[in-house]
Amino acid sequence: MTPKVVGSCDEALRLIEEHEFDLIVVDWREVLNLGEFLGSVRRSKLNQECVLVAIVRDLPDLRQAFAAGVKFLIHKPPSTIQIERCLRAAYSATVARRRRHHRESVNFAAFVGARNRPCSEVTVVNLSGAGVGIKLQRVDGGARAFLTAGEELDLHFALPESGATLCVSGTVAWITADHAGIHFTSVPDGGSRAAGIVAYRSRRAFRWRSCANLCSAPVPDTDDAPAPVS
Repeated sequence: MTPKVVGSCDEALRLIEEHEFDLIVVDWREVLNLGEFLGSVRRSKLNQECVLVAIVRDLPDLRQAFAAGVKFLIHKPPSTIQIERCLRAAYSATVARRRRHHRESVNFAAFVGARNRPCSEVTVVNLSGAGVGIKLQRVDGGARAFLTAGEELDLHFALPESGATLCVSGTVAWITADHAGIHFTSVPDGGSRAAGIVAYRSRRAFRWRSCANLCSAPVPDTDDAPAPVS
């Protein structure tokens, strides 16, 4: 983990617009226009879903942080243990967010079937725990499948490497001339089959890229007993 420490809101916002971060730490008392700063973070293209950690001093700070959507808090004066626990929890939230949004690039055949049309072969080009992206043309260049947005269908495919066969129900979320996105609505056997999808797509290592620490001054390292970490 490589932190970037800045001393002003302007410098912090510049970095937020130019780089993607996994974690932003904000000293709640040191940002002059806190609402504007947080709004800029949430409107940024690269960091609108970034995990926020607030350094707070008292109950009013805590309430304001929670009201602003902050999930993780470090209480002043902090201890090494408190900081470590908070950052570990924030890291876990970051990994979970990445897994929800990550799509594994793949290339294998699948079969889609709808109520009023025969089963068609398509090519799965990306895979996630929530759905798949498909190419409407078959792997071998055969006949193109015809789907419509909002259509309910069944999808059958075998995961590469594991060979596990999945039969899921889904809805066509979007469609273009050559591709479509299918959102899973039902996965048989509940979490076991869904876990198979997640396990496959999660085999890539998720890198902890960087952490932006937006405190205007270093946080003192004390041995005081830590306040409970949210």
